[in-house]
Amino acid sequence: MEGMEPGVRGEWWAKPVETCTGLGFWPAVRLSSPLIWYKWNEREMTYHTYVTKINSIFDGYRPYNPDIYKHCYEGYKSNESDKICFFNLETLGRCYEPQYGYDTQMPCVYLTLNQVYRWEPRCYAWDTLPSNFPEYLKEYISEKHSKETESNHVWVSCTGVHEADSQHMGDISFHPYPGFPAEFYPYLHQDGYMSPLVAIKFNNPALDMLISVRCQAWAHNIEQDVEKGGSVEFQLMIGSKSKKKRSYPRMKDTDESGETRPRGNLSVTQPEIGKSWL
Repeated sequence: MEGMEPGVRGEWWAKPVETCTGLGFWPAVRLSSPLIWYKWNEREMTYHTYVTKINSIFDGYRPYNPDIYKHCYEGYKSNESDKICFFNLETLGRCYEPQYGYDTQMPCVYLTLNQVYRWEPRCYAWDTLPSNFPEYLKEYISEKHSKETESNHVWVSCTGVHEADSQHMGDISFHPYPGFPAEFYPYLHQDGYMSPLVAIKFNNPALDMLISVRCQAWAHNIEQDVEKGGSVEFQLMIGSKSKKKRSYPRMKDTDESGETRPRGNLSVTQPEIGKSWL
């Protein structure tokens, strides 16, 4: 039946392939949680779980083989219809360097469009951009892309869920750039298929703050809704403070003579309460 193809899952199972793709992010260590949370201070470095997760995903990306792959960047259209697009991890720049920024409090988060069988994007041309299309993304497209390539991408924007989140996010950069080339689609269960990636690098995020981020994929047939998958929300929190030890009053025991003697100091490690609780 139409719209009932492999790759369409869950509540979208009976939804037309035309509109059922969604935006995803990683590293997500816990599938049920959108939170990326680690500690970075002189006592604790807990980011290694995220680095391991990223490594495991990158291991699934294959090296270039001219017998299988073709290049699909900046609107380049190959006539080799029997080959699939190659995604070069080196184009991720600083988000492909060891530790991926997690060791310097400048972490990278990776976006990808869900693999939905037969789905193809209907990309915006410059004169069809919606009224709520981000201005900074318009400026980027007009400066960096030609008329030919601007309509050949699923563009991506990211912002804070609330105004305070946008302030705490600090500056972000996209690698290789804020868009997925349309040439990578449709996904047809090809052997060796690699989903294109967009990496977001947080260059100076606020520490010890919970930052909620929303990213949106832009195309005519991608819905602008978190519940429907066209956008995705995640949270970032980098703890810089060590846990403090609280000393409690000296407690006393009574000996056989009825006199009291000190029991000793009790020290219990507890997190601080409030915004800086890591």
